[in-house]
Amino acid sequence: TGGEARKALDFEGIIIQFEWAPKGYRFLFTGYPAEKKGKEKEYIYIKRLFYKMNGRGYIPQDKRIHLYIASIGRKPKKITEGEFDIRVAKWHPDGKSIGVITNINEDAEYVLRNFVYLVDINTGKMTPLTPEGKVIGDFTFSPDGKFMATLEVSGKRAPWANYDLILYDLKSGKRKNLLRKFDIDFGNALNSDVRGGRGGDYFFFGKRGIYFIAEYRGSTNIFLTDLKGNIYPLTEGNHAIEGFSLPRKENTLVYTKQDVLSPPEIYIKEKEEKKITSFNTRLIDTMPLGQPLHFNFTAGDGEIIDGWLLLPPDFNKNKKYPLILEIHGGPHTSYGNSFMFEFHYLASLGYIVAFTNPRGSSGYGSIFKKRIHKNWGDRDFKDIMEAIEFITSHYKFVDNERLGVTGGSYGGYMTNWIITHTDIFKAAVTQRSLSNHLSFAGTCDFGYYFAKFEFQKFPFDAPNFLLKNSPLMYVRNVTTPLLIIHSSEDHRTPLEQAEQLYTALKSLKKDVEMVIFKGENHDLSRSGKPHNRVERLKFISGWFEKYMK
Repeated sequence: TGGEARKALDFEGIIIQFEWAPKGYRFLFTGYPAEKKGKEKEYIYIKRLFYKMNGRGYIPQDKRIHLYIASIGRKPKKITEGEFDIRVAKWHPDGKSIGVITNINEDAEYVLRNFVYLVDINTGKMTPLTPEGKVIGDFTFSPDGKFMATLEVSGKRAPWANYDLILYDLKSGKRKNLLRKFDIDFGNALNSDVRGGRGGDYFFFGKRGIYFIAEYRGSTNIFLTDLKGNIYPLTEGNHAIEGFSLPRKENTLVYTKQDVLSPPEIYIKEKEEKKITSFNTRLIDTMPLGQPLHFNFTAGDGEIIDGWLLLPPDFNKNKKYPLILEIHGGPHTSYGNSFMFEFHYLASLGYIVAFTNPRGSSGYGSIFKKRIHKNWGDRDFKDIMEAIEFITSHYKFVDNERLGVTGGSYGGYMTNWIITHTDIFKAAVTQRSLSNHLSFAGTCDFGYYFAKFEFQKFPFDAPNFLLKNSPLMYVRNVTTPLLIIHSSEDHRTPLEQAEQLYTALKSLKKDVEMVIFKGENHDLSRSGKPHNRVERLKFISGWFEKYMK
């Protein structure tokens, strides 16, 4: 009947990335082979700085992520060898070589710098295309193979700073910062719990120029820049576009899109936009949806802060409703015009759900992000508390005596910080949280890099500084009933962060309980087992029901 899947590859191991060749008869992939059956060891021998990763667990120390090519039904051919990992791989238009992001230097695991190399698929020879190491997020070749564009952090800026779009002439080696006068948040860092991981490609070199997705104040759209640095918007609106593709003629855009009231669907746009899938229609038709209300306010230092309220489906402006404040993770991500099932679920139970983008959030430029650099719990905390003050003073339908707070990852950190520094919330749920910066730097999967670049302090050099920024040090102040939710296989904010907080509060006879999801990791809320995601929502709603209804 057509459309049936067939097996393309036999490979016992982990596959990280996959891409068809320009002519489509073969493909590349990156990954590493599994241990041979019967030879699995009952111990882990560790010798590298980077030895574990959320979602993958402990990384085999003798396995590196390398580049392979294969044809359907054929044995794959390994292209690269050595003590380095391939981060990103893309075909060059000539079909004879592949571009990769990696760092083959001996100090690679101590830095975040990478290079783009061109790999000859016949010989494995690697030719550097970028002259010096940079924090490189992505790259793309022009259709004729003469140019390459990269997203990279230039100069001595922090790794979380917004990327520059650099154009390389591959023949002359000359480079040009195409969008020097702009401060652009490339990609889509808007939170959503109806997708796991990145939503698709967001950076593409076409005949007309370079296409990209960028985020601005709670929305993402597709843009085109020509090689002179002129930017043209190709989509507009309050929504989240996550990934896109183009046919060869570049007269049509195909993309996935969602908004506050609609989960992701596929759209096509020529002159007008047309929705071509309805995977979630049945869900939306039967699910009681909250109604979004956007607001903004001027923070104490003059910055404009965006926020949203999700009102209950049967909202009555003459009634008083309890409010739950949701705080996003990152911290360099954002909330906005994307679908959050969790928010609609809580709204359907009669809560108003509030969510904001305090300092540190993406979509507002590098300076906005930088404001919390080396200083969590200061301006970000003030932005959040000023948001609550604005909401409770401007919206009479909010019951000021029934306020709750929750968040995950950095949002969990901020939940912990809030309840150790104020008592205005009746209940709190902290999820996959950070409570102790001192231990976090040594147990998080990227703790070394976090300490080096986010706080620029190592535990053995500045223990007092890190403890000063740790909610754990202020647990005696807690009066808010707290539910701690964590996962046993969380390597991003390890379980010990939850255990330290729980033990400290319990020893002080505070009102605290903890739920540990066995076998889940940091991504439980968006890509965990469905039944565990349901149980998680039940625990959250049950805690707020107990103290706020």
